[in-house]
Amino acid sequence: MRCPLPSTKDIFMPGQFTFEALKNQVADGTIDTVLACFVDMQGRLMGKRFHAANFVETSFEETHCCNYLLATDLEMATPDGYASTSWETGYGDYVMKPDLSTIRLLPWLEGTALVLCDILDHHTHEEVAHAPRAMLKKQITRLNAMGLDAKMATELEFFLFEKSFDDIRKDGFQNLEPISGYNEDYHILQTTKEEGVMRPIRNHLYKAGLPWIAPITIPSLNMRSKRSPGKMAARQPFYPNGTRIELAHPAMFINHCGKTGHPRFMTAKARMACQN
Repeated sequence: MRCPLPSTKDIFMPGQFTFEALKNQVADGTIDTVLACFVDMQGRLMGKRFHAANFVETSFEETHCCNYLLATDLEMATPDGYASTSWETGYGDYVMKPDLSTIRLLPWLEGTALVLCDILDHHTHEEVAHAPRAMLKKQITRLNAMGLDAKMATELEFFLFEKSFDDIRKDGFQNLEPISGYNEDYHILQTTKEEGVMRPIRNHLYKAGLPWIAPITIPSLNMRSKRSPGKMAARQPFYPNGTRIELAHPAMFINHCGKTGHPRFMTAKARMACQN
């Protein structure tokens, strides 16, 4: 007899946190830093670091950021032509409103928790319609109104190269060498050599309460190699920031660019995408 699979709604992952639990761990010194973040138009985490005591006392209510952050390109420049923000109209502020239901620990950063924020208009306190989180919430609301729930999983592909971020940047992003010299699709021996990178990624994301969802309804940690030298794939619903920057092996470079072609021919914007 087959047992029904549990819903992800019924599973409490290790890193999920209540505001009361955060306050307790701030009081006993376990947590000293809180990242208040939102996602920009390029899918990057942007935000501020707070001393945890300040956050739980006052800043959990709201904080602020410049409104140009939802109108930048890959190089963090401010292109012309946006109605919401420009040099002509002046740069103002948005309100960052922490959603306390999103608090979670970040095991790859000592003493640190993260909370996601909604972006609100500074004057009206209405949600900014073009903020990625606001767009997603609107779509979920429309689905719920039709009696539907959204379930999805991303498959994020990335390449592993030899050398560190800084070494490759100093070399002008030239002469990049994949950590594998051959097709490693589903290759257990080659990927065993890469466990120094991949194992911490799996374990840290799980401890952060960020399950990797396979095509079933229970949390699943799932990664494999792909059909290119140094290419990996992972199903997980969070941002690549943790894997690219916080969890990266000091002697390796993780590149989430979708199609780089031969690394020696990467464009300037592609190189910036890999940094950001």
